[in-house]
Amino acid sequence: MQLEIGAMAIGEISLTKTAGYFQKGEEMGNFELAGSTIVLFLQQSFHERLRFFPKFKDAVNGKQEVCVKMGEGIAVRGK
Repeated sequence: MQLEIGAMAIGEISLTKTAGYFQKGEEMGNFELAGSTIVLFLQQSFHERLRFFPKFKDAVNGKQEVCVKMGEGIAVRGK
């Protein structure tokens, strides 16, 4: 299960374009949210079939939070 938890406060708004016209669907900027997170709940049987990358070793054991950037892998199939 994947659970998205949104922040209640916006720390900052980063604008990618500060002047001129925008096309429909064009990105204007993004919110820099403080406290937003995504939590993954894995069944033990599924967890056992994954090989987590070293950066995530402590997070898998519940000892530490880890920042994951969009598109970054966290594990591969097989131990």
